[in-house]
Amino acid sequence: MIKYIFLFIACVLIYNASPAQEKIPRNKNAVTGQLGGGGFLTLNYERILLQKQNYFLNGSIGAGISAGPALPLTLSFNFGKENDLFEVGAGTALAVFVNPERDSNGKPVPEFKAP
Repeated sequence: MIKYIFLFIACVLIYNASPAQEKIPRNKNAVTGQLGGGGFLTLNYERILLQKQNYFLNGSIGAGISAGPALPLTLSFNFGKENDLFEVGAGTALAVFVNPERDSNGKPVPEFKAP
């Protein structure tokens, strides 16, 4: 129980020590990794497509592993002032699953569908 109290106090101190009023610069490009989401494990490239003073639009594409290879795609719109932003977005992941059907050479036929 004492470990949990210590962990809670440490989190509060770290949260209060972070500079909330400092302006965070936005990079136009980013490469991120993700567990879960568009696949079990993904590597994504994100880019700000349109940037104005109070809003920006960004998209991302990635490569990942799900039940097979996956291609996550997202588009999001962020608006607000400086570091106080509201984000709304949509995305999907295309994945390749092996179809039990075989072609004339006996090889599995790949099937594309959203997981």
